[in-house]
Amino acid sequence: MPIFLFQRRLFATWALVLAFSALGYFSEAVAADATRCRVEIGAIANRPSKEFELVSKKVGALRTKLKSIQSGEYRFGSGTWPSPVVEEIQTLAKQTGNYETLLPLLNDTLKLFDEVAAKLAKEKDFTGGRVATEIFKILNAFCASPSFKKEFPGILEAVSAKGFGLSGASRFMTANFGRSKNPELRAKMAHFFLHDLAEPERSTLINFAKKFPGTEELKQIPIALGVEERLGQLKVRTRSVDYKEWEPLGWMADSTSIGPFKEALLKAADQAPAIHFEIGELLNDRTMKAVFKEIDQKGDQNLLNDLEKLYEKFQNEEAVEATDRPKLGNGKISITSLELYWILRNPAFLKKTTFYQKGKPVPAGEINRFAQSLSSR
Repeated sequence: MPIFLFQRRLFATWALVLAFSALGYFSEAVAADATRCRVEIGAIANRPSKEFELVSKKVGALRTKLKSIQSGEYRFGSGTWPSPVVEEIQTLAKQTGNYETLLPLLNDTLKLFDEVAAKLAKEKDFTGGRVATEIFKILNAFCASPSFKKEFPGILEAVSAKGFGLSGASRFMTANFGRSKNPELRAKMAHFFLHDLAEPERSTLINFAKKFPGTEELKQIPIALGVEERLGQLKVRTRSVDYKEWEPLGWMADSTSIGPFKEALLKAADQAPAIHFEIGELLNDRTMKAVFKEIDQKGDQNLLNDLEKLYEKFQNEEAVEATDRPKLGNGKISITSLELYWILRNPAFLKKTTFYQKGKPVPAGEINRFAQSLSSR
């Protein structure tokens, strides 16, 4: 082969090699550029939105404030609480996309609640003030959000167990009782309000009962009966309710009349787990034998009618003389006389009744002997 042909073929081969090499390099460059482009586009697409950054900033600021309270830099019950933008939290909590961002705030709030509840356990008169109120506002925002339905039971159980007495707790529990459909959780929440039985005024319990009438747990409350003068002390000491609270609890239709009293008492005594009765001087009152004989033979309606007339005078604020009180034999009777009859004549009621005389328990044997002495049969 002539030398010039060989050179031409060699040159052509080199040209092809160079061309394919260049083409390969170009393809790799294009591929690399495309990859970088996709990465940049992805970064832009996944970059936090301005709204997300705003949410994070607000949540972060509030978490910082909550931590400052936990560390003791913020004094409980005083100072000015910077707005936790509860309204904004309520709005943000409704959006499922904010769940992960808001969850740390919820955890911080629950930790702060534990701190406040621990202080309450040590100091009887501590209420948490503005701090506690804001805690429950924030917790309520989370409880109202479907995004936090998994956390909902835990929040309510924690407050039910440790929150009674803190500012805003009862309002928080009342607001969320209707949201819960779980019977066990509702029972725990109802028991929260039974803590109010340790107080002379039961406004928290009464308000809850009015809002949710017929709640099963409110039927399982002990009752206090007996001599009026010691009834207030007895009901607080035994965590019971007296006849004045039966109407707001829904046990009695009308507490201004003697008429429905017997029916209400029998119903209350039947459902109550325990009965506490201040018997006072009735234990030594000879009139009681006449009362029992009268009711055994004629029923209690005549005595109820006589007491109704006396009660009407009280309601009309008329002067009541000692002679106005119904008499039987040589003694006077009162509604307590009838209460005692209804309890002693019912074995089921008697079994769950503890009797007191001037605040001190009376031995069961003494009550049994007293009951036997009243028998006219």
